[in-house]
Amino acid sequence: AEQNQIIENMINLDVDGMAIAPLNAKATSKPIVGAVDAGIPVVVFDSAVNGTSHTSFVATNNQQGGTLGAEKMIELLGGNQGDIVIMRFVQGTASTEARVEGFAKTIKDAGFKVLADPYSEDGTVAGAKKTAANTLEGLVKDQTLAVDGIFTCNLISALGMAAALDDLRKSGVAVDAKVIGFDTSPKLIQGLQ
Repeated sequence: AEQNQIIENMINLDVDGMAIAPLNAKATSKPIVGAVDAGIPVVVFDSAVNGTSHTSFVATNNQQGGTLGAEKMIELLGGNQGDIVIMRFVQGTASTEARVEGFAKTIKDAGFKVLADPYSEDGTVAGAKKTAANTLEGLVKDQTLAVDGIFTCNLISALGMAAALDDLRKSGVAVDAKVIGFDTSPKLIQGLQ
């Protein structure tokens, strides 16, 4: 809603153009149509939006990105069996939905089982951590996380999952899952190192 209000404000200011990374593919489409109808060219980047009124779209092939993540997970786990958790972002974000779609299809087609694929409670690291912690708690058996692989679809879900896994380790739970995250930050690079 806040992003849509910003778009409306820019229309009222009669800006010469807009570049928008939509937070919701459906909800952001109407304000974009409004901008284009007002004669303002709109470039959509990073995450798709429903419709075709925008001037241009520039983004990663997110579905392929998810597929590549699954192929790497299959390689890391060395075969066609294993239990996987997918950490989603908030519903309606086209880029992360496409990443999950590519990952889930590829991993399932290879014979892996997706135990859980929850959406983050909200768009914050704290919300993603809470969702990850609640999900992982149900997958601990005999003080061991009974998960072979975890896929996180963006920076927020990756940071939340990493924090939840750290908490599990600190509580004495053995964690041996392979984790693949989409996006990067200095904190994630440090964790990887």
